[in-house]
Amino acid sequence: MYRYILVLLCVISTVVAEAVEINAEIEPATRYVRLMYNVPSNAPDVIFVECYYSKDGGKNWFRANVKKYRSETAEYILSVNEPSLIDKELNTGSVTEFMAGGLRRSLIWKTYPQIAGKIKNLLVRIKIFDADHKLLSEGKTAIKSDITKDVVVVNHFERACQYYHVTTQPSDKPGWQIVKNGNDNILQAREATGLLEPLTHRVKLRGYYAIFVSVPGNPVSAIALRLTNDLYNQTFYSYKREREFFWRFVRMDNQSLIVSQPHSTIEGRLNGSYRARLRYVRFVPISKELYEQKTKWSTIKKDKLVFTYFEPYSWAFHEYV
Repeated sequence: MYRYILVLLCVISTVVAEAVEINAEIEPATRYVRLMYNVPSNAPDVIFVECYYSKDGGKNWFRANVKKYRSETAEYILSVNEPSLIDKELNTGSVTEFMAGGLRRSLIWKTYPQIAGKIKNLLVRIKIFDADHKLLSEGKTAIKSDITKDVVVVNHFERACQYYHVTTQPSDKPGWQIVKNGNDNILQAREATGLLEPLTHRVKLRGYYAIFVSVPGNPVSAIALRLTNDLYNQTFYSYKREREFFWRFVRMDNQSLIVSQPHSTIEGRLNGSYRARLRYVRFVPISKELYEQKTKWSTIKKDKLVFTYFEPYSWAFHEYV
């Protein structure tokens, strides 16, 4: 009898996985979620961590767009030397950890576009596997805050003031085009011999915002943006991979978004693949206190005057001279 009990206990111990303790923190300026979890002390040197989310209280689960929590330096080095690793993490919802037994590790969940609008009953699940895909540990937690209900995303470019210059149908004529890429509406410029007319979007926002810009990279894209009160455009580039850039912290009262074609894309270089493209612009509301904290450097008394000289590279005449 005792022999059978011992065998039964051994079987149970191999099936039941250790619970993962998960803590979720919402970053107010990005509305991304940092998920901190504990790794079992007896975990092997190499483990695989998978992350899922559910918008209906656990009835349906989907892979979350997560990546490892890394320093800014490590993130930059990887984005230059091994960008496919970050893309793989985001696309599969899975990361690899080394020598993490008994430690706390973190994931960054890129919530948009997986979470948009007001979501109730949002759950997150983390599973930890060994190299043989044996489940070592799992757990879930609820996120009770409405992460993105007040976030404004500009991605319907046909609603620009110059809507008559935007077409949603395939065309070889010069102009701005909306190209479908899965669930995304990609704004793309098809130019003739000169720059296309900029597009103005009246976002009608008031208060303080953090602005993020997403540029597709298929394979090379660029876009020039400015707000109504700006004196010049800021250009964003993406090469081979979609990227979301942080643009700035700003007060948006009485400001519109102006989308322009960069001068360097006018000839469709790289066999016509280098074009002006834009995926979306994301406006995240922030408090006045956070805005002042993030921009306090800009109000410091100036004590130096710096003169600079810019000579454009002759290959493209990157900007007007």
